[in-house]
Amino acid sequence: MSCKCQGCGKQYRIDVGVTDEIWERIKPSGKAVGAGMLCGSCIMARLESFNEYGSYELVESGSYIPQQIICADGLSPNA
Repeated sequence: MSCKCQGCGKQYRIDVGVTDEIWERIKPSGKAVGAGMLCGSCIMARLESFNEYGSYELVESGSYIPQQIICADGLSPNA
């Protein structure tokens, strides 16, 4: 079973979950609140397009999704 990405049109089988706040910034154009489907590559490309530092973690389904960490100075939190 696979899904079709509404960003690039490719089929994908891995769901990447993001917070609702982030989803509303990256979801496909014209989709209702909470709607749309994107493959992992399109999700990452759209996150990169923010041009800001972000730290994300992949977790197993059913686990919590950590909050995004953004440093005002653009440096890694561990720098």
